[in-house]
Amino acid sequence: MAGVTQSPMIEALNKQFIEALKTRNFAAVAGMFADEAIMMPPRRNIITGRNKIQSYWTRATRIREIKFNTDNVTTLGDDVIREIGMLRMQVERPGRLGAAGGSQDEGGEGAAAGAAEAAELRSREILGKYVFLWRKINGEWKLETSIWNRNRPEVASRRPRRRRGRE
Repeated sequence: MAGVTQSPMIEALNKQFIEALKTRNFAAVAGMFADEAIMMPPRRNIITGRNKIQSYWTRATRIREIKFNTDNVTTLGDDVIREIGMLRMQVERPGRLGAAGGSQDEGGEGAAAGAAEAAELRSREILGKYVFLWRKINGEWKLETSIWNRNRPEVASRRPRRRRGRE
């Protein structure tokens, strides 16, 4: 059960997931999950079943981009693989949908730069970690369990705690 840091098969599955989400093809996203898959997104109840998972991703309209950086892939049996890694999500800021930022020319480099600047102002990056359990079902690898959550902010950005008791 030794782990590896790279797996072409896992990289291809992650790329397929990313592309389906990027093109808003939620049926394809859901198709990557087993029929009775379990998904545990941050600050949400457990979601069970492909149809409910598809519904979750359909409503996740603020996610603009997601990237996976696999740290470890471990074979747990003939038909089960565990993937652990870090993720980056670009998420639309609430209340800023369609907001414009900066000035834009009509066409040319100014418009492209203005559009990129506006997109930057409307979104934020979320860093997190994940665990995926992939199961081979009828010759295809499907997500059976997925859990992810955000990383805590850097310690320097948090206020120091006050100690209670004697000083």
